Amino acid sequence: MFSDENDNTRDEEWEAEQDLVNRFTETVIKKHENSFFDSDDMMVIIEHFIQDENFDKARQAVNYAYNFFPSDPDIMLKDAKVNLAEGHFDKAYNLLEESRLGGDEIEYYFTLGQYHALRNNHAKAIDAYSQALSLTDDPYERCNIHYGLASQYMSTEQYDKAITSLRKSAISADPVHREIIFLDLRHCYQYTNRLGEAIDYFNEYIDKDPNCLAAWNSLADCYRKLEHYDEAIEYYEYALSINPIDVYANINLTNIYYDNEQYQKAIDTINEALENGMTENNDTDTILADCLYNLDKPAEAERLYRRALLFNPDDINAWSGLGFIYSDMHSFNKAIQYLKKGIGNIQDDNCLEVLLTLAEAYEKNNDTPEAIDTLSRIIEQWPGDPAAYCMLAKIHITKKDFRLAFETLNTGLLNTNHNSSVEYFMAYSLLLTNHREEGLYYLGLGLQNDIESYQDFINLDPSFLGNDADVIEMIERHRMQQ
Repeated sequence: MFSDENDNTRDEEWEAEQDLVNRFTETVIKKHENSFFDSDDMMVIIEHFIQDENFDKARQAVNYAYNFFPSDPDIMLKDAKVNLAEGHFDKAYNLLEESRLGGDEIEYYFTLGQYHALRNNHAKAIDAYSQALSLTDDPYERCNIHYGLASQYMSTEQYDKAITSLRKSAISADPVHREIIFLDLRHCYQYTNRLGEAIDYFNEYIDKDPNCLAAWNSLADCYRKLEHYDEAIEYYEYALSINPIDVYANINLTNIYYDNEQYQKAIDTINEALENGMTENNDTDTILADCLYNLDKPAEAERLYRRALLFNPDDINAWSGLGFIYSDMHSFNKAIQYLKKGIGNIQDDNCLEVLLTLAEAYEKNNDTPEAIDTLSRIIEQWPGDPAAYCMLAKIHITKKDFRLAFETLNTGLLNTNHNSSVEYFMAYSLLLTNHREEGLYYLGLGLQNDIESYQDFINLDPSFLGNDADVIEMIERHRMQQ
């Protein structure tokens, strides 16, 4: 997984390993011929397939090795690793116990740590990894073990210990896995509200290795989390000066422009990266489509959303994007079909906009029960979101169920800390039902909290509210006081 400090030695080892793997693949797997490999060679071959997560070939290599070395404890350790990947935990544990006395002690404890980690026995995993760590001074092995420890510390929310282990793991990591370590490190610093320390750490790392792409990206990420967008842009651009087609830097730089509604800059960033040779994928198509949608170019956006789905038919962002387009076109049957496919993890805040649009599509499609059910899901998951209360109250008003409408709005006022949009909708509902004095009272609250949204209030029912003299007089009075 990680490399030694001596790059030349590692390159030679990698070439020798690749020759072994190629010979095994050609003779044993493809031609089904017997070819002798000593036990050390088989260990290298099996571990190569494990690290490549090619567990079918790893299983073939283990079975082949048993033909020649049926009682080799180190082969059993590799077999235990493959069984863990296959989900055969009991068999893996039995193999570990069988190989304990004669196999490589460091690998035994490391694999035992992996076993306990997969069984969510975090304390036992930490003990096993710690035992492995005490047995080796090899930078490659210690790097692996520190990362295993860090994973368990993160799982148990021991973020200070995770940070220590991750920093030690990063010392000997290769560029690919250093990026993974830095990502976890950023998350730990963020969870502990220590992004300032993270910035210091990545700056120190850059001082030692100015061409470390992962460090520049990590530094930019920290500033992005702090919403210091100018600095974040600067450091993503530093990363791109090292590798102009780095997907991570290009996507995150694009997302900054997108989040700040600079859609054309976002498009230009992705297009420049593609022109420089960055590989096109469903993420690039989806981001470009999102930008085009926000630039009121739905036809171009739809084409890219559909192309993104050719890359990945399960891309929820592309499905929801199509749902938004068809909702805008008032083609609600299709909108519902696409939006339902665009609902991802209900815990994800990005899901909120999809569910709100889906609820509206159900309502416009005269499917009131589904609309109510969807809005109820939103309120359960996001009780502080004002839009769901207003939409649900509107449905109840349409059904002439004013009691439920007012119950919904009162709950919304309580859960949103008297959000102005809920106050405005309460004012409208009260005025509509001839509760004039209370309606004007809530209108006053809405105007005090957010005078800029008075036109949105009028637009709730222009013919009714726009011709109410008391309403217009109150709005003008509050505007004059600003």
